[in-house]
Amino acid sequence: MVTRAYNLKNGRLIETGSFILDIRTKTVGRIRKATGIYPKQRSALEIYEDVRLMVKDLDRSRDLIRLSLIKNGKVPLLEALADYKRGRLHFIEANANDSFVKTYRMWVEQSTRAAATRRTRLAVIQRLTSFGFITEDTAIRDIPDVLRRFRARYDSAGKAVGFNQIRGCIISFFRKHLGYDDDSMILRQTTKVPLIRVTHRRDHHPLSSISELLQLLKSINAKKLGDGRGGPPTDYRPWLLFMALTGLRPTEFFAGLWERDVATGHLRVKGRKTANAERVIPHIVWLTPATRSPHGLHQRFETISPPTPVRARDLRRTASIWYEAAGIPRSRVSYYMGHGAREMTALYQKKKPTQEELDSDRELILAWITSQKSGHSLKRKRVWSASATQFVADLN
Repeated sequence: MVTRAYNLKNGRLIETGSFILDIRTKTVGRIRKATGIYPKQRSALEIYEDVRLMVKDLDRSRDLIRLSLIKNGKVPLLEALADYKRGRLHFIEANANDSFVKTYRMWVEQSTRAAATRRTRLAVIQRLTSFGFITEDTAIRDIPDVLRRFRARYDSAGKAVGFNQIRGCIISFFRKHLGYDDDSMILRQTTKVPLIRVTHRRDHHPLSSISELLQLLKSINAKKLGDGRGGPPTDYRPWLLFMALTGLRPTEFFAGLWERDVATGHLRVKGRKTANAERVIPHIVWLTPATRSPHGLHQRFETISPPTPVRARDLRRTASIWYEAAGIPRSRVSYYMGHGAREMTALYQKKKPTQEELDSDRELILAWITSQKSGHSLKRKRVWSASATQFVADLN
């Protein structure tokens, strides 16, 4: 029954134009409040119905905080309704009751990102579905609880990186596609699900010689996995060779952050991780800069037969070891790796290499590589100008 609200004025009850909302909720019990004065241009009964539906929706989502504010009179019903109509902020987010799978898949399909990135994002749905955490009918509002259960599963399995990546994809979906901001209840509940801290650090496995690199190059393409959709298989050998000879961070390599330095003719790395990440390193081989997905290379490392403990990060450590073995001073090795100075002596020694020093270091590296050839053919004179693909062909 819809009841009108009245005010006592001069001993008489005067109709206020609003209604009394009297509804029982499972979350906070009975709520009985006057809805307030309605705008004259709207039907009072229509707005009353909107308020009633809003309270029921909050009750279905078990929104204890919002319903308590309404019940205790901290937030007027019309003010709550205005926020509700905007779709998010203080009360309820837009799309909260929509299917997460359908909306998320639409976001990925409409994205202009690279195909590899879209595949990585779609893998979020596949992973959550395979464990039975979501179905086609799972609502967006349920994702924080899904993420908590998924975190417990991956934490017990020691898969910190996998969970953290999936959590990041979901947060990006909320922010970039649905437009949720820091006042969004769903986004706040999602960000409260903490990252899994990586407590176990993998041992380092750098390659100590060219022979070890050659063995890895032979194994990396032994299994032609392709791209999963009938496309041509990726040749990972130039990737490994380029990373081992340049010492690029994996994030720098996969983002394609390098170019030819106009002043010296060597390799300029446009790193962004630290203040020292922008640097010039000796140009040994060339690989055309391109944005790549790390997923394929990481998966290939895990499926190499016989198994190898080497991972992408170890190729950066490989370059550091090879540079020192070639006789390059440690201060310049530190510069080529983009490291910061940890002591005053190193800080005083740290400076940008000159053209002569870059040329000299390139020759030192080439001489060391030649001394390590161990019976394979290596045309030293063309190595520094050849592409990484041609260099691999020369090694074979």
